[in-house]
Amino acid sequence: MSLMSRLINLQPISPERERVILGNFVKVTSYAPNGCVDGRKSEDQTGPYVQSLGGSLHPAVLNWILVRSQDKFNSVVNDTFNTLTEKGYQIGLHTGHHADNQKKSDCGFADNLGEIIKILKKEEREIFRILVNAVPSFKNNADSWKAIVNNLSKVDVNSLPSGHSLVKNNVEVFGANVQHLEGSHGELAAIVNTQPNTTLDVDNNQETPAFNLDLWHVLKQANELGLDETKAKLLSLGLYVATEKVLVEKQRGIRLPIIVRQ
Repeated sequence: MSLMSRLINLQPISPERERVILGNFVKVTSYAPNGCVDGRKSEDQTGPYVQSLGGSLHPAVLNWILVRSQDKFNSVVNDTFNTLTEKGYQIGLHTGHHADNQKKSDCGFADNLGEIIKILKKEEREIFRILVNAVPSFKNNADSWKAIVNNLSKVDVNSLPSGHSLVKNNVEVFGANVQHLEGSHGELAAIVNTQPNTTLDVDNNQETPAFNLDLWHVLKQANELGLDETKAKLLSLGLYVATEKVLVEKQRGIRLPIIVRQ
């Protein structure tokens, strides 16, 4: 089902295109390579991969905001990636042709993480309304949302490393798998995939490109890290909406429809 916010410039998606996108989901194991929600084609990744915000950066950001908000982000990334590696997960990040080998990685989440968190905090009421519209039961989690917003004020977004540094350092330390994505963005929708052991086959979805968040996989990793599942779910979706605001609304002047795959 398509879930539309009350913002002005919502870009509609036709039922036919929505069916095409949803028809390109395939089975995958939870230990598949971890890629980004980015809908662009990979030059070097063969086969489907699970998708989350910035690849493996997503669980690190959850760990930082929910549990270790007063710690340096790099320290939390190291500990998070150590734990996930020990649990058998592959660390995955990405670059693209917009990378400058100095600051920008061409991963929108990595390059704009500070701005995304600022938007999430600044527009938290509207974002929470969007989440409640998507999942009405979230209205019962207002206290959890308030706790998340409180923690957003504690993290130091001004000392975040650049996207380039995040990718480079984690290749050196963890041997992270780094995809190089082709082309420019033209995503038609933002998918929230809740069906376990499935993901969007990005390479076969280039005619109807879409962002895809494999929420089931994010929550599995959150559980491995000992994070509260309700807060991890709320924060993940809040970050997803804030990322769309920074990377799509701000740059393209439109709001993408959200499609929940249940």
